Amino acid sequence: METNNNQFTRFGQWLNESLSVKLGVIFFLTLILLIPAALVNDLVRERQQRQQEVIIEVSDSWSGPQVLAGPLMMLPYSKMVISQRGGVEQVEEQTHYIYLLPEELEIKGTTDTKELSRGIFDVAVYEADVKVSGYFGPLDLTKDEISFEQVHWDKARMVVGVGDLRGVKTISPFRVGGQDYTLDEYARERPFDNNLIFSPELNDRNWDKLPFEFSLDLRGTANLGFLQLAKQTRVSVNGNWSSPKFVGQFLPEQRETGADHFQVNWALAHFARVLPQQWTAQEMHELDGFGIEFLQPVNHYQKSERATKYAILVISLSFLALFFTEILAKSRIHIVQYVLIGAAMIVFYALLLAFSEHIGFNAAYGVAAFATIGLITGFVAKTLKQKRIAVIFCSLLTLFYLFVFVIIQLNDLALLMGSIALFFCVAALMYFSSRINWQGK
Repeated sequence: METNNNQFTRFGQWLNESLSVKLGVIFFLTLILLIPAALVNDLVRERQQRQQEVIIEVSDSWSGPQVLAGPLMMLPYSKMVISQRGGVEQVEEQTHYIYLLPEELEIKGTTDTKELSRGIFDVAVYEADVKVSGYFGPLDLTKDEISFEQVHWDKARMVVGVGDLRGVKTISPFRVGGQDYTLDEYARERPFDNNLIFSPELNDRNWDKLPFEFSLDLRGTANLGFLQLAKQTRVSVNGNWSSPKFVGQFLPEQRETGADHFQVNWALAHFARVLPQQWTAQEMHELDGFGIEFLQPVNHYQKSERATKYAILVISLSFLALFFTEILAKSRIHIVQYVLIGAAMIVFYALLLAFSEHIGFNAAYGVAAFATIGLITGFVAKTLKQKRIAVIFCSLLTLFYLFVFVIIQLNDLALLMGSIALFFCVAALMYFSSRINWQGK
């Protein structure tokens, strides 16, 4: 029995002191630590999902994203259609629609954006004052072989689409041709998903230019969008949000952002529009949209996820630095102690995620890095009993975490700076490894 214990002890000493074998074990341990790192990354995604759920909850209570479309004109007309029923031809009257889009459309909006909190999560909501004006060009009935008598002029509609009707606070009278009209509560035509419908009296049926104007007070969550419907569309929006994102099929011609404001302008021609100026199809085509997304100033979940992707790099460099440190100190660190140090580095990412939800990513990174580096440095100093070596290792750890922090902050230069830094790390490792007697103990 004593012989077996001695053999096990000698095997443990050989495993701990053989440099090549120990380096292989460290490599294997690094791969094993990727499992808890992946679990932390899953936790980040879970918190992101929870944030999206909170946005939906707030949208249900406040109002969803708003998309403003139109107005467009709908003119119903009668058409005689021959159909077969039981082998007998029948002539029946069906109602179809002529759709007419504006020649020019100008939208001017002012947004007041704020954050609503639900627990530890913040959601950007806004109130918008939108003024819409423009005009319709002449209607060409001969294009579709329709006579004036076929058109139901008394049932003409002007339709404005919105993303969420709950967010419509007030709407001014709809002025068409110098006359005001109120919202028609009884019309049920649905060219868009959600419609505001007005029924103007088209006394002059041969207009060359039919002007319109109206204004809306809207509220919404996260996004304010517009659809390109007119032959010439101009949109101008200003607001108090510091980090807007301009999204959709069309980028703005002019934009200006500041610490507490933004100003953006679009000017779009009809050439890329999928709809004709006038048509009689039964279904609306899918329309191209554009607009503003009110981003959170700091997306700490995205940065936390990026940080966890560098876990393998930080753990590998830290273990290699520790391996060379114990060689320089001429003192051995047991493989179990490597496991504990690796566990401390994994806990860093959990601390980072937890603190970032309360104090922001940058401050959370500083707190988590300070705690982790301090814990590992104290542990190494206690193990090696050499404060100078522990200070050197502390400096290396600080450099690693600072390097990752800088990479996370960068966007366009992240790959370049990361590649250069990794090159120098590999060069340093090659230099130190050349000075080690790998055959000795």
